[in-house]
Amino acid sequence: MDWDSVLGRQHAALRKAIDDCLADMPTAPIDTADTQQLIASCIFATILQTAAECMDLLEKSASVTCVGGMIRGALESYADLCALIKDEHYALCMTATFFKERKRLAKNMRASKGSNPHHESLAKTIDAAKEFDEMTARLAEMRGMGIKPLRNNERFAAAGLENVFESLYFSLSLDAHNNITALQDRHFGEKDGRLQIMVFKDNRPGQLAMYYDTLLTIIIDCATRLHMFLKSDRARYYAQQGVDLAKFKKEVFGFETPGITTGA
Repeated sequence: MDWDSVLGRQHAALRKAIDDCLADMPTAPIDTADTQQLIASCIFATILQTAAECMDLLEKSASVTCVGGMIRGALESYADLCALIKDEHYALCMTATFFKERKRLAKNMRASKGSNPHHESLAKTIDAAKEFDEMTARLAEMRGMGIKPLRNNERFAAAGLENVFESLYFSLSLDAHNNITALQDRHFGEKDGRLQIMVFKDNRPGQLAMYYDTLLTIIIDCATRLHMFLKSDRARYYAQQGVDLAKFKKEVFGFETPGITTGA
């Protein structure tokens, strides 16, 4: 496979997709008084910003370590966006998840009893006992409404993206964390037949292709879903971009990327 050609085409397509979405954002028919539309648009903005930052890193160096983790975060945002468009009440689950984390922090602050200097700093602005009680009460109220905090796998399930969680998300998690295989892949090299530790080792072409492909698919699919949700005239354009991307994958890789499909 001619990786230079493949990566070049992916890079150009991703740059165009980001530029198209950025150009469309100011004129998208977003009703800012509609909570569902407002939050969905903000999630998409986060995805766009993440993709643009990944592009900046990929353009500056053939050796990137944090991009996999950034794309992993974009996948979580992708799941949130898909779930929110499907169910307007999903925003309440997002709120409950936030309250759960606030409660956990307050619980840990109380338990540390001054042994954690970071908690001591937070204690200047957060009353841990009051925060814990307030979050407990709010979560109980939300559970009474059938709303509960969500774990990551539940976020993907709510979006209908279980396959993505069990495959691509899992792979990116391994790539982002400091497991032994990831460390070897990033930093093991060889010189004169001897092991060499390399700080900046070029990423494998196949890994870069996966990064580009995932970002492209997320952006085009999210743009399609959001503009359809907003009843925007641009929905048809992004849907066609999804068709073109599927053709590219079939041509280059012989199959569409498992787990993610373009189109709402």
